[in-house]
Amino acid sequence: MVEIRPFKAIRYTEKAGDYENLIAQPYDKIDQNMQKEYYKKSEYNYCRLTLPIEENRYEISKQRISQWMNEGILKKDEEPAIFIYRQEFRLFGKVYTRTGFIAALRLHPYEENKVLPHEITHKGPKIDRLNMLRATEKNLETGFLLYPDAEKITINLFAKTAKAQPLIDALDSLGVRNLIWRLTDPEKIKLVQEAVTDKQFVI
Repeated sequence: MVEIRPFKAIRYTEKAGDYENLIAQPYDKIDQNMQKEYYKKSEYNYCRLTLPIEENRYEISKQRISQWMNEGILKKDEEPAIFIYRQEFRLFGKVYTRTGFIAALRLHPYEENKVLPHEITHKGPKIDRLNMLRATEKNLETGFLLYPDAEKITINLFAKTAKAQPLIDALDSLGVRNLIWRLTDPEKIKLVQEAVTDKQFVI
């Protein structure tokens, strides 16, 4: 059985400024020019944590997280939650929507076939991200997984949740609209947990 749980996220506070100046692409999509642009946008841009320009970047990220927490730029939620995440983007003149959720996922050995591994991975990036994880003791970016929902249990729940005011609504550097809602209702969280417990996930 696959086990997911709500978690207490560490999030930006209003002191950090506009989210459009804070969000960044995944670390492995950021080239040097993008990195410099993100640094110009804000002294608190997320790229400064995931891919610092400075040397000894693992230690830099660790120190920044601690500093930003002390300054009130980042704050840990008091209540655990699952986060509904929607992206809206235009492709060839048509608007598309991609919706998912962010939660804590129990790790399973590969041989259990609960979570199927990525087909090709490279040693360098794995070592890099493991070093970052060990230094910061934080998952700075999420894994991206797919799962079946033929009954549309989570799809329908997320659609209802998305009718409320989002916690975050911001355009990123590629023009993609990013929206996030917090799901804290125990019954709704239980519904998501039960909907995916017998499913197979694919990275």
